[in-house]
This record gives sequence, C-alpha cells and structure tokens, in this order.
Amino acid sequence: MSVVRANDGAATERLFVACEPADATRAQLASLVAAAADRLGALPVPMSNLHLTLVFLGATPAALIPPISNALANACGGLEPIHARLRNVSGIPGNCAARLVAAVFDDPDDVFWHAAATISQRLAPICHVPPVPMPFWPHVTLARLRRALPLAPISAQSEQMFAFDRITLYASRSAPSGPVQYAPLARIALTANDSPH
Repeated sequence: MSVVRANDGAATERLFVACEPADATRAQLASLVAAAADRLGALPVPMSNLHLTLVFLGATPAALIPPISNALANACGGLEPIHARLRNVSGIPGNCAARLVAAVFDDPDDVFWHAAATISQRLAPICHVPPVPMPFWPHVTLARLRRALPLAPISAQSEQMFAFDRITLYASRSAPSGPVQYAPLARIALTANDSPH
C-alpha cells in the first residue's frame, strides 16, 4: 500500500468517489474493454477497476476517511440506481490527444451530475471538494493508450441500458509494479424507491 505523507507528517490518501457498474453492466463493458485493447493496442483496465468518477477529492488526510464515509452514506440516502444508454466510445471531449479510451454515457436528465453535486455538497464541510463540472462527462475508462492520440468517437448508441447501483469511496494507490490499485474504503448500495407517487 502506498500512503503519501503531507508536509506535516500526517498520512494522506488520494481519494475519489465513483459510481460502480452493476455486475451485469460490468460484464457488458468487458467486451468494450477487449475491443478497445485489440483495435487500438491499448492497455485494458482490469474489470475490478471499472468505475464512473463522480467527485475527485485528491490528497486527503487519512483521518478524514471515517467522517467522509459517513457523510457519503447520508448523501446516498436519496439516490437511486442510475440507468443510462451508451453514447459512444471515445477519448476526451473535443477530440484532443489523450491516453484513455472511454465508454461515454448519455445523461439527458443530468442524473450523474445530480449525484455528483449532491455528494459534493455533503462532503464540502469536511474536506476540499473541487466544483463539479457542468456539463458533466459521464464516462468509464476502458483502456489506456501507450501514447497520446486523438481518438474520434466510435458511435455505440443502442437501446441497451447500463446500470450503476453502488457509490464507492476509493483510494487510488500506486503499486511498486503493475497498474494503480483502487482500494474501496466505503461502498453504499443504491436502492430503487418503489413508493407510489
């Protein structure tokens, strides 16, 4: 485990909050990961690392992890599982050169942005939270290119729905060898509200 120490000697973790794909969606994304790796010679993201980042916290004192976890659980109390259609597979917006290949999802009702904004608001009194970008770019990184390239979007629109049913607080930890490890520190299941309107 790689834990960074701040200038004052206190341990810090590189944290982010993500929406996790449901197990069936993770399996659906596996074919996209394999296709990106095969077509572009990219390095595939391990299946266990697939996620859709909502809020990036960056270097955060480890002592704040318990209150952050509690606030995150409270923030998720009003959130439901998110279902979205795949828009395309592409690099970063604007066709700029980048080293990632991502599955980009439609978000016509800004549900991903709403989840990110809700979580950001709850965490702000505890730790530094950068503003949630708008428009939000809901994406799951599938693979990483060996060198930066502009990547034109590959249309992937269909009626197939992809589900995201958990919110997870992750620590991004560098490993002596191999890819960065994403360690889940807190995981909250999202449940549908079946109460009548």
